[in-house]
Amino acid sequence: MSHPLLYEVNTRVYLQERGVAVHARWAARKNAAAFGGSYVTERRAGASAAWSFVGTAVTWWTMTGPNQGKAAVYVDGVRKATFDNFATARHFHVARLVKGLKNTRHTVTIRVSGVKGAAAGTGTSVAVDAFTVGKSRTATPALAMQLRRAANSHYLDGHALVADVAGDAVTMTFRGTAVAWWTVKGRNQGKVAVYLDGVRKAVVDNYAATTKFGVKRSLTGLADKVHTLKLVVLGTHHKGGTGTWVTVDRFSVT
Repeated sequence: MSHPLLYEVNTRVYLQERGVAVHARWAARKNAAAFGGSYVTERRAGASAAWSFVGTAVTWWTMTGPNQGKAAVYVDGVRKATFDNFATARHFHVARLVKGLKNTRHTVTIRVSGVKGAAAGTGTSVAVDAFTVGKSRTATPALAMQLRRAANSHYLDGHALVADVAGDAVTMTFRGTAVAWWTVKGRNQGKVAVYLDGVRKAVVDNYAATTKFGVKRSLTGLADKVHTLKLVVLGTHHKGGTGTWVTVDRFSVT
């Protein structure tokens, strides 16, 4: 395998949580007040959403409110601004402008800071609704999204994707007759819905009284063709649990 995030052991291929076939998505929320009728949201530090455009300026359309926090805006990897989206009431169609760019192709990245906008704030959420370049607004942009990456020596390559917002998702496309995802059980781990090719196959509860790494969750007996596995955070947990986190460390395909 030529890609550094793929490992082959006998007939099993291991894919890291940020491999080429793995895609993360922020939670989507429908709301008639949003451009296009929906927006995406995330609240954990390090989560990001990127969009490419051509122009000398870009406007990121977001929302402000009591549960909205801070976000850093990067263009082509360079930090341009940090915006505080806290407000005492919810407001849509809030414009955040970055200008003075060269008239060429750029990538703008919104990165969640994981910090409340004010002491009175109730959360650290960040919303991406739309972008405008020139006179053209893209109401439902095609975003390259990432979830928070947590570091721990127990994870493959020392990192895993973690998320706890209902609707956060990780998808992986593969070809094979069996697929497994490797996760964590613990008091702060919640429930996740497992879909294969659009069909819900299970709801997994990762609660446990003690933390355990390297937990394998498998689907077997599949037709030998291309499949899509999707893991969706439910935002709920077992009675007595302390959180709704879902951890995605790696995948294996046979």
